[in-house]
Amino acid sequence: MHGYLITPPLTGAFSFSSSDIWFVGSFPIHGDGKNWVMYHLQGMGLAVSVSKAWGTNSNNIYFVGINGSFASYDGLNWRKIESGTKTLAKLYVPKTWEDGSSLYHLDDNTYPAGNSNSLMTHMQENAEVIYSPGEVGLAIMKDLGWIINRLATFTNPGSGIALQKGTIDTVRWTDTEGGAYSLDLTDTNAIFIRTILSTQKDNKGLNQFVWAIPSDLPNGKYKVKIGSGTAYGISTAFTITNLQVASAPTFNYSSGTYPATIWIKARTQTQSAVIRYTINSMQAPTISSPQFPDSMQITTLTTIRAKAFKDSMAESGTTVVSYNIGIEPLAAEVNPPSGAYAQNLKVTISWATDSRCFWSRTEDGTEPHDPSEPGYQYELISNPITYIFNSTVTVNIKVRTYKDGTWGSLVYNQYTLTPGLRIAQIDDEDISYSSFGKWKKWENSQWIEYPDTTFPRPALALIIYF
Repeated sequence: MHGYLITPPLTGAFSFSSSDIWFVGSFPIHGDGKNWVMYHLQGMGLAVSVSKAWGTNSNNIYFVGINGSFASYDGLNWRKIESGTKTLAKLYVPKTWEDGSSLYHLDDNTYPAGNSNSLMTHMQENAEVIYSPGEVGLAIMKDLGWIINRLATFTNPGSGIALQKGTIDTVRWTDTEGGAYSLDLTDTNAIFIRTILSTQKDNKGLNQFVWAIPSDLPNGKYKVKIGSGTAYGISTAFTITNLQVASAPTFNYSSGTYPATIWIKARTQTQSAVIRYTINSMQAPTISSPQFPDSMQITTLTTIRAKAFKDSMAESGTTVVSYNIGIEPLAAEVNPPSGAYAQNLKVTISWATDSRCFWSRTEDGTEPHDPSEPGYQYELISNPITYIFNSTVTVNIKVRTYKDGTWGSLVYNQYTLTPGLRIAQIDDEDISYSSFGKWKKWENSQWIEYPDTTFPRPALALIIYF
């Protein structure tokens, strides 16, 4: 490098111009076209070993280090940035770019269904229920400038769980900040019954507390709530009973995508218990639901909820499994992305030509059915296809592709349409052309079309003059 010896291994380069280049390795290195300068951050009291860099210029550049560490440089001074995390959140980056999904969501494998951070992954699993943005989602909002309250999200006990008096169970929850807390037992209306854990200090992230289910409580439904400290959090309702609880069903295949048809079997460790189930339903099975057969063939996208029942015992918790069969086709593209738009919104849906595409939508703010559900499979024929929504409504759209018996990932877009102002221009330069919606202007020896413009009507504002 022009006679300069650069000793650290280099892991990346970032260039603003031929005379303004940064290299990153153990230390950041800057070249101005004549000289190279290595910045020993550790010697400045910044324990940052950098591996990546980005910025707008050399007076506003940021460096990423290991274990969630950051540093910034303003042309004169270095500053360490505390991220508050031990590791960086992993983003969704499939090999094939997916418009509106790649880089905009968290990685599905790192934050699968049931993980406290699964809300911000690029798709929801069938029948997945999410109660919190998760600590990563809230941290993102906080970095964007939102004021975030401390939030505790309970993952156990969950909805429909039955706990036998005198047995041992584990309360699990995530805390967005960590700090002082206590645990209270309440009724389903969050009315205090008793404290089950006096004030302690929990950690940011995952926490747990092992407790013995009190034997002196009446049979019934209860909740666990954060009772003191600055956090808010309450669990879903669960049952406490003096009956022994049946063991929840397990399946010989775990949830996932399989290349060909599979035969699944369910079993429970409770002898003589009957396993009952629902299929492609949000409802948990009841004593009236059909009994699960000896085996079941799965040939397409299928979600099963199963419970074990036995006389003189409390029903088990619900086991949920979801299967997809075949090679998953590429997801459809729906543009524009979710957001607030003016009336006369044009939404375009496109998909790979070797797949079929199905959709469902609502215009009243309610959630549409998954297009894979029987009875709600409305197929799109033209590819691409554009729909125009004129009313002031909330439009929710769900789209899935389908190929060789396998459904693609769900694409779910939500649009809020507001009253708009339309700027229309009458073409007075080309008297043969009088259509509204677009106009023409003579440029570069040809007529160039320009569309009319629609933009959302601004909200009423109070302006004070001094």
